[in-house]
Amino acid sequence: MTINSIFESAVHDGAILRNPCYFAKRPTGTAGTHRIITPDERALVHQSVGNHDMALAAMTMLYAGLRRGEALALNIDTDVDFVNNVIHVNKAVHFDTNDPVIGSTKTDSGLRDVPLFPPLKAVLLGKTGLLLHNENGDVMSES
Repeated sequence: MTINSIFESAVHDGAILRNPCYFAKRPTGTAGTHRIITPDERALVHQSVGNHDMALAAMTMLYAGLRRGEALALNIDTDVDFVNNVIHVNKAVHFDTNDPVIGSTKTDSGLRDVPLFPPLKAVLLGKTGLLLHNENGDVMSES
């Protein structure tokens, strides 16, 4: 699209006689593995709150767009600002074999503040510590 626009401008300016991109077709690419969740799947995530250990993480990933490692590292006490309705994403968990290691986010752009939307705020209020933890309250292992 960008190259086509450049050539269209060149034709308009008289620099070239015709746009060599005129008959070019955009490649279709390969089918990806990502898809939008269905309304029924969204409802199941909501219904799991209070009934499943992973529900808060699922809600956070759904409403805040966090990656798995970012959700595992999220501490409600220090990273969730209920007054300003924001989640501070500033660390992530990666695994050294099965052992969790808290470090920086996947990329520099991973350091960000995301809005705390009302459905997520409602289920996080009153919760403390790590969003998702093992039976000892520590960061979960990969298994």
